[in-house]
Amino acid sequence: MARRESWNRDDDEDDFDDESEDAEPIVCPNCRRHNDPNAEACRYCGYFLDDDLESDELPPRTSQPMWVVLTALVLLGLMLWGLLF
Repeated sequence: MARRESWNRDDDEDDFDDESEDAEPIVCPNCRRHNDPNAEACRYCGYFLDDDLESDELPPRTSQPMWVVLTALVLLGLMLWGLLF
């Protein structure tokens, strides 16, 4: 079996449809990253993409995820408790 000595970018481009190059990318409503128009799920966060959802209809993204806010509050509480006792 012959071993391939080098990688060529053109080899990978053959795997994609030409139609996907003309179509608009799908914006993930969860992480707001652009995905392939034919994707069923976001390749970054795994969120399932809905074909009916347009990027104009996306809900506004919150400034901080809830777990970040809760973690900060718990750490702040522990620091205050440590100072008092």
